[in-house]
Amino acid sequence: MAEPKVPLLANSITLPEQIMLAGLTRHVGFPVLVKLFEAICERAMQDVAKVDPEKENYDRILAYRQQRSRVSHEVTRDVLDSIEWHKQMAGKAAQAEELLDGQLQLQEN
Repeated sequence: MAEPKVPLLANSITLPEQIMLAGLTRHVGFPVLVKLFEAICERAMQDVAKVDPEKENYDRILAYRQQRSRVSHEVTRDVLDSIEWHKQMAGKAAQAEELLDGQLQLQEN
C-alpha cells in the first residue's frame, strides 16, 4: 500500500501564505486554472492513445508516453490536493483564532 503523500510545502509556508493560497481558490479565475490542469492530463492521455502499434519502437514510445501521462496526473493531483490541504489548515487556524478571541473577551468581562 502506498504511503500517504505529504502536501506540498506542508511545513514550509506560513499561515499568512496559507491564507493567501486559500484566497486564490475563491478567485474567479481559479476554476480556469483547474481546467488547465485537467487539459494537461487529457492531452497526455490522448498522446498515449495516439501511439501507432505498427510504428518502430512502439513499446518504448508507449512506455514513455504512459510515464509522461502518469507524471502529469500526479503533479496535477499533488498541486490541487496541496492547495486544498493548505486551505483547510488556514480555515482551522482562523477558527482557532476566533475561539481564542471569544474566550479572551469572556475573561475580560
